[in-house]
Amino acid sequence: MNRPGFYAFVFLSLSLAVPSTWAAPDSNLRSMACTKLVVEDLSQGARQLGLDAENLRDRLTVAIKSKIPRLPLKAACESSLYLTVTTITLVTVSGTPRGYAASIGLELERIVTIEATKDIAVATVWRRGGINSGPLDDVSEVYLQIEDLATAFAAAYYEAGNP
Repeated sequence: MNRPGFYAFVFLSLSLAVPSTWAAPDSNLRSMACTKLVVEDLSQGARQLGLDAENLRDRLTVAIKSKIPRLPLKAACESSLYLTVTTITLVTVSGTPRGYAASIGLELERIVTIEATKDIAVATVWRRGGINSGPLDDVSEVYLQIEDLATAFAAAYYEAGNP
């Protein structure tokens, strides 16, 4: 990957890692009747590392249900927990693959009412993410990051006063 592309990847990834401060968690996560889980389509590079969208969805399902057993996961729900996994292969100056870097993000999208106009919209109301790396033959750090993000979501969910 060229340097400008790498820096763009790092910049975008860091934007996921910085928690949003524009709304209090209580107002974002209160009164959730259910949520659906969505895993963004994986790039070819992510699939070459052995990542699989169905496996990631299964891992996220188990993590959320183990931490928030009362929160129904329904495909028809209006709220969505949206998982993104973006990867690049790290190479030496000579072009030899040495490992991978991954940006993993989890965000909650909900239907909101815009007070000024009373319009209804879908908005991201909670977001966390991070960056990790590892050897090409071991993506366990990706799975650990997903678990950590599910834990952060569960903490915010309970902090909002949900049972």
